This record gives sequence, structure tokens and C-alpha cells, in this order.
Amino acid sequence: MAYKNKEKKAANNKAWREANKEKTAAYYEANKEKKAAYHKAWHKANKEKRAAYNKDWAAANKEKRKEKRAANNKAWREANPDKSNAYSARRRALKLKLIPKHLKKCPVEKQRVLDIHKLCVLISKVTGIDHHVDHMWPLSDDGPHWSGNLQIITARENMTKQASVDLEVKHNIQQALNETVADKFQVA
Repeated sequence: MAYKNKEKKAANNKAWREANKEKTAAYYEANKEKKAAYHKAWHKANKEKRAAYNKDWAAANKEKRKEKRAANNKAWREANPDKSNAYSARRRALKLKLIPKHLKKCPVEKQRVLDIHKLCVLISKVTGIDHHVDHMWPLSDDGPHWSGNLQIITARENMTKQASVDLEVKHNIQQALNETVADKFQVA
């Protein structure tokens, strides 16, 4: 059903709701269950109609949704640099299959790595010098991705270091990793 003055009616309704905020809030609060039951019944009765509408809307707004998703992702990365860096490092390590098997689904290890990234962001803010979380034994040299292989160093040091690693460092990291495996699977 089409209304002749659809915009005018919508504007009047909006103005009335703005002028009577307390009345509207009280009505919705008093009829919360009734409204919820009505909406639930309507959604159940109109599943196909809603699915078709959603599909059409998504197709018509594909670019808009893509741009909005990209903007939301960028805003999240800027608001959570620690989590973003931890997730991307984990993703890189997963692709290279460098996360030790016993630590892949370990929530404690996941939290340790995230805490190291949070500390890195905090140190950068406090000192005003850009810092990075560095793999002492680089992933590019098949180093494991776990908290015992991470250190916080300045960005400048990290860039000059690149993929260099001392053999003694490799040995110590491997030994510490083997100890965590032995501790995890030790039978009491």
C-alpha cells in the first residue's frame, strides 16, 4: 500500500516520538513481551520474504558492505594493535606450520603471546620509540612461534637484525621448547 505523503508522515511520526520520548519508552517497556512475541511470530511467518529481501539488499549493496567491512576492520586494527599483530603473527606461523603441536590450541600460550604484544604496544606508547615483537629464531629460518621465542626490541634493531640468529640461541630455544613438551606430557 503506497501513501501519498509518505515522507511527511514519517517526519511527523519522528517528531512526535522525539517530543514524547518518555511516553514511548514507557509503552515499549510495558509491552516488551507482547512486542517480542509479535516480532517473533512475524519473522517466523515471513521467512521466505525476509530471506528474499536480505538477498536482494545484499546484492544491491555489495560495494557498500565491502567498504564498510574494510573500514570496520581498519578501525579495529587501529584500536587493537596488540591483538592485530598477535593474530597476524599467528596466521603467518600457521601457514608455515611453525606452531608446536602441543601449543596450537593451548589458551595459556595464546594469552602469553597476546600479553607480549600488549606489552610491546605499551612500551612503544610510554617511550615514544617504536618497538616490535621479534622472533629471536625467525620464522623464515623455521623458528617456532611460541612465547619462549619472542622478545621486544626497538623497530630499528629488528629491521637491522632481519633473519640473523646465533646457533646458541637456536639451541637454547629448542631446548626450552623440549622442556615445555616434557612438562606438559609428564605423568605424575
